[in-house]
Amino acid sequence: MTMYETSMSSKYQVTIPQEVREGLGIDSPDYDIIWIKIPSGDVVLKPRKKLAKGEDPFMRTYGMFAEYGNGSWVDEYIAEKRAEALKENQ
Repeated sequence: MTMYETSMSSKYQVTIPQEVREGLGIDSPDYDIIWIKIPSGDVVLKPRKKLAKGEDPFMRTYGMFAEYGNGSWVDEYIAEKRAEALKENQ
């Protein structure tokens, strides 16, 4: 396992190291990076070609994270957050 370190600018911008970009297949600045926090707490980066004008972003990402489960964890997360909010407001 190789570890990479980068800093964050005052505008919360980070530079993705070259080796990581190459590993993700990012070979030009024509990519957006999708960051998703999965149920384990890890963060996954997925490259995506920039959207064409008028292109539906949902259709471009549909199914992209299927390998991380069927999405039921989203419902569980929402239910958990609602329960926390109810406790705070009592």
